[in-house]
Amino acid sequence: MSNKLIFMHIPKCGGTTFNNILDIIYLSEETFDIKQKRNTRLNIEDFINLKVQEKDRIKLLKGHMQFGLHNYFSASSEYITFLRNPIERIISYYYVKKSP
Repeated sequence: MSNKLIFMHIPKCGGTTFNNILDIIYLSEETFDIKQKRNTRLNIEDFINLKVQEKDRIKLLKGHMQFGLHNYFSASSEYITFLRNPIERIISYYYVKKSP
């Protein structure tokens, strides 16, 4: 088994429940959450710029991100994500945007 788990959360694919389960399994001090910073951009640069020792403490990297952040870990890592039928995903987006 690898040292790091990377959860790529793709919107509208059922990942929120899994994300909540990961919050129960992993301690907050061993988790780095990719999220929006000041409602304008993701905090990916904050992760990339962490010192090696800080990255070594991370066991879980999760959030809305692109593939490739495993390259910034010195240890091996595995990705996990959920995929959904693209048509159902677009319909789900439509109903979210349609509601107030």
